[in-house]
Amino acid sequence: MTVTNSHGGPSSRPKSKGKGKQVKHFLDSQSAVSLATQIADQQEAKTIIKADRKHHSAQAAVSSQPKKYSVSKLRLKEKKAAIIADRAKQKKAKAQLKKKDSQPASSGPARKNDDGGSATPAPRRKRVSFA
Repeated sequence: MTVTNSHGGPSSRPKSKGKGKQVKHFLDSQSAVSLATQIADQQEAKTIIKADRKHHSAQAAVSSQPKKYSVSKLRLKEKKAAIIADRAKQKKAKAQLKKKDSQPASSGPARKNDDGGSATPAPRRKRVSFA
């Protein structure tokens, strides 16, 4: 038997060999309860295994001795600390120098303009900060 399309000719698509509409099978209440308990038992077993792993790793961390670094790593740490300290000192010195330069010299002689005017302090630089 051939399948015809709406024009009356044979169809280019063959008929599928499926089983057709499937009948749904529902579980009775007893089997549903047993399935739920099985799933709950499996989840509980997984949780217990995870808890045991965490407990064992915590015990290992407490009982283990502190790590021993190699000599080269210790030297590297010391050099890094020295560089950081040096940078901090340079930054502090630069800040003090900047602070000292920003204050007008009160003890020095007053400067006069070329046109013979009175002493005026040098104009301060405007500071710009980006938020």
